[in-house]
Amino acid sequence: MPESEMGPASANSNASEQNGDAGLKKRTVESIKYVLVVLGIMTLLKGTIAEARFIPSGSMEPNLNIQDRVLVEKLDGVLGRDVQRGDILVFYPPPIETGVPDNGLLGRYIPFVPENPPAFIKRVIGLPGDVIKIEHGVGVLVNDQLLKIDGATTPEYDLSNLGDIQGYNMRGKWIRPYGASTKEIVVPPNSFFMMGDNRNASADSHVWGFVSKDRVVGRACLVFWKQEWLRSLLNHQG
Repeated sequence: MPESEMGPASANSNASEQNGDAGLKKRTVESIKYVLVVLGIMTLLKGTIAEARFIPSGSMEPNLNIQDRVLVEKLDGVLGRDVQRGDILVFYPPPIETGVPDNGLLGRYIPFVPENPPAFIKRVIGLPGDVIKIEHGVGVLVNDQLLKIDGATTPEYDLSNLGDIQGYNMRGKWIRPYGASTKEIVVPPNSFFMMGDNRNASADSHVWGFVSKDRVVGRACLVFWKQEWLRSLLNHQG
């Protein structure tokens, strides 16, 4: 075939490749813009309105169980209101509790940033200015009044079925035995005294002290998923 006859076909092929490259670049740019917009919206929502969290431990049982999902509203966001006694807060514990670098606050605002230390979830027992006292065999006294928000109990188990139990070390000058009585303590300004509902299985303010307001992520305002809902659904379908 003469060389002159190959010219138009070759030109059309080059034009198609260029158009394909241009289309790919355009789609790539549009995809990047879309991802940035989504991340921007997520960051805005997480920092100012609300975010979803899961329950990592049994310290709030039976009201909140492991792997339950809750919606957390921001205290300083558009839905925010003053913290009240009995509220359930998500917060970063004092650094002395974990003994790890305290860089978890960045995860409060930016999606997908690992939290170190991880956030806790507990109930507000004491507000700024409250006088707290824990009396063994009596309960928690707030301003000389027995706390009406009772900590929950968990079912009894035969320890012989558990096998060997692994111990662990906790570091911190505020460590106290669970259930130990305390002297009267006054909650300082901009701080909260937090406790888990399952008090005998909760590392909280009676172990490591107060939580300052600037370490609070937000208030748990809604449970939108519980594991037993799925189990109930599966059993019903079966």
